[in-house]
Amino acid sequence: MIKLSLKAIFMALKYYLLIFSLFVICFSILIPSIQVLFNIANLDLQWFENLMARSCHQGTVRSVSLFSMPLVICARCLGIYIGTLFGFFITKKISFSWVRFFFALVCITVALMEKYLELIDLLNYNNVLGLASGVLLGFGLIYSINLVSNVKLTKELSA
Repeated sequence: MIKLSLKAIFMALKYYLLIFSLFVICFSILIPSIQVLFNIANLDLQWFENLMARSCHQGTVRSVSLFSMPLVICARCLGIYIGTLFGFFITKKISFSWVRFFFALVCITVALMEKYLELIDLLNYNNVLGLASGVLLGFGLIYSINLVSNVKLTKELSA
């Protein structure tokens, strides 16, 4: 019988998010750079585009361009991954408090409200706004996960 604590589950989740965010940011930025620097026009990256299509619409209009080539992910998704990285390194060893948890929820709520206002046509989208709301969402998510994983939890799950 394997016993997993909730703390161990949250620790694994935040490290998984860190590794995945690093992977996505590196590939998203390196792909256009490699294509421009080595003059490779037909670099076959369908596997990466298919992987990112599961979580991102990949609209070229909403993508940040690097070397005049759009990245594989949109500005908001790039912001989420950047916010996850910032949140991980900034809040790595922080103790739980309700004020900090409330701040994390405010970051998430602001990002979700921006998306909602965009959906009901009260706010015009631009890449800077999408990137900023993505950073807030990614930061808020990893900040709340870090806070919860640093709480002394006594419950255990049996697998």
